[in-house]
Amino acid sequence: GDDGTQRPAAPTIPASIEAKQLSPEIRGELTTLDKSTADTVARHLVAAGELLDEDPQAALEHAQAARARSGRIAAVREAVGIAAYQCGDWAQALTEFRAARRMGSKSQLLPLIADCERGVGRPERAIELARSPEAAQLTGDDADELRIVAAGARADLGQLEQALAVLSSPQPDPTRTGS
Repeated sequence: GDDGTQRPAAPTIPASIEAKQLSPEIRGELTTLDKSTADTVARHLVAAGELLDEDPQAALEHAQAARARSGRIAAVREAVGIAAYQCGDWAQALTEFRAARRMGSKSQLLPLIADCERGVGRPERAIELARSPEAAQLTGDDADELRIVAAGARADLGQLEQALAVLSSPQPDPTRTGS
């Protein structure tokens, strides 16, 4: 724009990265964009995914470059959130995860959102989320993940007995079979 804020230069995408490496579901979300924008966004997301473990900061720059071109797409906001989370930028991650949820993300973001609340120093909020009706719907790994976050939040508050109780109480899960 002409308001003096310039979009930071997007990081270079390695030539070996192709849009078709992105998962079909996420590519489906990009169909609202014109073809060349969708292609660039897809390649930035693939690059972000590949860099996430060894260079989360570089991954974040790719995800932000994707967001600069397609800020209304849940999967893109989620990618920025995950990269920010890996960088320990809880506030940015929280903003992005919340945006992704508002836009109808299909991912289970509640455990990540709760952990970000802990990260920004609001353990009470993390515990509240862990007690929400939405949390009660979680099963399997997502439920386990959220219990670990809730226990950590209790520990942050110095409530060590409750923290241990949260971890040791088996989660009532009617859908779980003997796996």
